[in-house]
Amino acid sequence: EEEEAQQQHGQQQPQQQQGQEGQKLGCEQSKHNESEESERVSSENASAPRESNEHRPRGMGSKVEEEQEDNNLSRDQEQGGQEELGQEEGKREEVNEKRTAKEEEAQAVGKEGPLHPSLHAVQPPQPPVLPSALVSFGGAALRAEEKEKRLRALKRLRDENEEEHVRLLGEAARLSKLLEEKEESLRVLQDVLSRAQRRQEESRGRRRVLMTASSLR
Repeated sequence: EEEEAQQQHGQQQPQQQQGQEGQKLGCEQSKHNESEESERVSSENASAPRESNEHRPRGMGSKVEEEQEDNNLSRDQEQGGQEELGQEEGKREEVNEKRTAKEEEAQAVGKEGPLHPSLHAVQPPQPPVLPSALVSFGGAALRAEEKEKRLRALKRLRDENEEEHVRLLGEAARLSKLLEEKEESLRVLQDVLSRAQRRQEESRGRRRVLMTASSLR
């Protein structure tokens, strides 16, 4: 019985070793198959367009496929978030550029009061912002032109005043001459009147003498 038991035990040990080796080979084969399956799924996901969880239900593939889908979804979400951040940053930069351009234009042209809301739609195009040196040169040219205009106006006024002065002098000379003529006429009339008065007095005296002589007779 002991010999039979030893023989059975000796036969069972190789069978157990073979079973263990078979289990090891099966595990290695399953691991190898899983790695090949994961590589195939990753290559298919890389070549084919990604699908979101909304279009592909969960639990349809293996665990490796689900993990790969989760990784792809998180990668897509990260890329989408980065794109949204890039778009927001671009919009912010555009707004800052517009605000800077408006501030520079307000400093160059000059601050003006706020427009009526009805005028914003029909606001004329603003002139281009000129360099400070060109603006100063243009201002000096405008001031020189304005000064020249004032000088021409003053010269024209002076000429007009001189002409008026000459005319007034001529008018004064004419009036003075007319006054002298009137005075001469007045003297002539006074002489005539004085002679007439003397003649009248002489005639009266003669008449009185004649009347006296006749009365004495």
